[in-house]
Amino acid sequence: MGTFPTFQGQGTVGSNGMTSVDITHDLPAIIWQVRQISAVTQKVGSAAATCALYRNGYLLSPTAIFVPLDVGQGIAAGGLPYIYIGASDKITLKVFGAVAGDTLTLTAEYRSFSADDPVLDGLLA
Repeated sequence: MGTFPTFQGQGTVGSNGMTSVDITHDLPAIIWQVRQISAVTQKVGSAAATCALYRNGYLLSPTAIFVPLDVGQGIAAGGLPYIYIGASDKITLKVFGAVAGDTLTLTAEYRSFSADDPVLDGLLA
C-alpha cells in the first residue's frame, strides 16, 4: 500500500499547560478519512502531558498519556474506526499538563473521497 497525504498543524503551550490543534479542510465536495494522528512535543519536560481527541466538540478518545521520545514526548492513534470529516467538521487534539512555551506538532494521515462516493454510505453522521 502506498503513502497517504498528510495534514500538519502546530500549537504553542500556554502558561496553563494547555494547547490544542485542529484538523480541518475547506473542500465542500470532499470527505477525509483520517487514518492516523500523531502528536509530538519538543521538550522532555512535557513528560506529564496528556491529551484527548474530539470531533466537533464531542469526545472521541479518553485522556491518553504521552510517551517519552529522544527529543520530547509523543503519542499516536490510528486504525479502525477511522474518523470522517467534511468541510464543516473538525477534529481537535487538546493537550493538558505540558510545559509552557513548548510546541505541539500534530500530523494526520488521511484518504480523500468524493462526498458522493458510495463507499461512504452509512459511515457519515
